[in-house]
Amino acid sequence: MAAIHKTNPSLQVTADHQIKMAEAPIEKPGYGEVLLHIKCTGICGSDIHFWKTGRIGPLIVESDCILGHEASGVVLKLGEGVKDFVIGDRVAVEPGMPCDNCWLCREGRYNLCEDVKFSGVWPHHGTLQRFKVHAAKWLHKRTPRTPLSRPPRHPSRRTHPRSRRGNLRCWPHWPNRSPLFPRLWRTPLVITDLEPQRLAFAKKLVPECETYQVSRDLSSEDNAKGIRKLFGESEYGCPETVLECTGVESSIINLKFINRYTDTWPAGIAAVKGKLMDLKPLVSHVFPLEKAVDAMHICADLSQGSIKVQIVDDVEIKPEDVE
Repeated sequence: MAAIHKTNPSLQVTADHQIKMAEAPIEKPGYGEVLLHIKCTGICGSDIHFWKTGRIGPLIVESDCILGHEASGVVLKLGEGVKDFVIGDRVAVEPGMPCDNCWLCREGRYNLCEDVKFSGVWPHHGTLQRFKVHAAKWLHKRTPRTPLSRPPRHPSRRTHPRSRRGNLRCWPHWPNRSPLFPRLWRTPLVITDLEPQRLAFAKKLVPECETYQVSRDLSSEDNAKGIRKLFGESEYGCPETVLECTGVESSIINLKFINRYTDTWPAGIAAVKGKLMDLKPLVSHVFPLEKAVDAMHICADLSQGSIKVQIVDDVEIKPEDVE
């Protein structure tokens, strides 16, 4: 007889800026919901931010909360009314569940919904747990051959096929976009960063690119001149597109506000399925769920050189193993 799983290990952040492994209840799926076995969650900078500072703007951790939102899993149980999934389906989890009732949701701009329930943002528990209930509407089927440890990240939509030259400022979000660049641009593509090891990784990941190590000893203008030289002397060689991926305020000239995501999961899944992106090289560290605290410490320590840290749960669980 199969063993019944009654434990649900989870990684939780506390209101006093601590992280801990703790048991969480195994919920039953309600109408329109499914019970998932979360197989893989990538650590995001927001997870680290909630841990270290206890808040992101007005979003404050007021009590224990399970972190995590970059996830893939397997459907274990179906709630009433779920017709688009079957038990055993492999899915990517879209973490934001909007209200579906406000005018923003009705217009298709659900990422702006003020009543969204976002996984891993207090008081809504996230995906760094073995079992999670999630609305079926916000799950996206994965192909059987796509590893669940390769959650699709949304490709950049601000590029254009006619853009021939680009400059990409590296950390922390450039690895999610860089595999697409050779498909979108002709050369040159210049990637810049302060850290030489990150530039070495960039060159390995995108051999077609040129790299430039920004010097702290030079002025912004002198660094810009050094970058500009890599595109050639002609005015026609100047970069047409710059993607700023660091989030450093001093690097930002124009502000284009965006809040969460809209319809990006299908595009990401299609890009992976069509082999437009090879995400495997981006995963630098993998930890089992039981070692999630160690994973968070590695991710928070820049000296460890992490790119994407993933937390996986390789325990084999059948639907009949869960009450």
